[in-house]
Amino acid sequence: MFSSPAVSCHWACSGFVLPFDTSAEVTYCRNSNKLQVDLFLQNSNFLALCSRRSCSKKEKSVSTLVECADLECFRVDESGYTGFDLLNPDQRFQGASAIAISNEDAARLIKKHFSKLQAPELKYRSMSRRSTNHQQLLSIQRELISNYKNVTYVCDKRYLLILMFVDYAVEPFYYERGFNFYEDGQNYAMVSLLAIAGPTLLGQPAFDNMLAAFQHAVRDKTPEALNALVTATRWRELPEALGPLAQYAALNALLR
Repeated sequence: MFSSPAVSCHWACSGFVLPFDTSAEVTYCRNSNKLQVDLFLQNSNFLALCSRRSCSKKEKSVSTLVECADLECFRVDESGYTGFDLLNPDQRFQGASAIAISNEDAARLIKKHFSKLQAPELKYRSMSRRSTNHQQLLSIQRELISNYKNVTYVCDKRYLLILMFVDYAVEPFYYERGFNFYEDGQNYAMVSLLAIAGPTLLGQPAFDNMLAAFQHAVRDKTPEALNALVTATRWRELPEALGPLAQYAALNALLR
């Protein structure tokens, strides 16, 4: 799996979140020794948000070529994926790790730390059940972190959903009235306020119900789902965050 700077160059604006229906394809062009990166954008509101954040591309489909003469190969894996359901109580976090390691080095390290292993690959869940494997798991992890390029990213999916709520249900209202909602990190301030104070001010069940209704409204985009979202939003407790959706029924962003 290739790690391309093109996607981050064009789309990973500070704190930006790709919507549910955006996909990317990365293809290696052997003749030109370049990567072709294609982004497919189905959500027009995402394009509007992107233009406000000064991203460099606004087309529905974006294709670009990236020089890769010295391209490194990274192995990537993830854990905790639950699709559109970012409120799954059994999988609160999603993690992804990438490491630049050759097949030869990987095989050597497995043989070094797990000389008696018969399985074709390491499976942490099954291996961690045996206490005799714990020290080997820690030792191979230390060697990988110390000697190979690697990165791990852990996402709180509930916080991510609140960030998307602010992007889709709050920011368009302020933008239409001439306010730059992203200036000085105001969006993050509001997300933090909602995440910390929302369950207390609205009550945990009501807050959870609002997030669940938003999640379904973004996916389904039906009048019934949108009305359920407005009904679930008790705006009087946090009017600056919930008023645009509940008081003014600012649903245009969710319909796009």
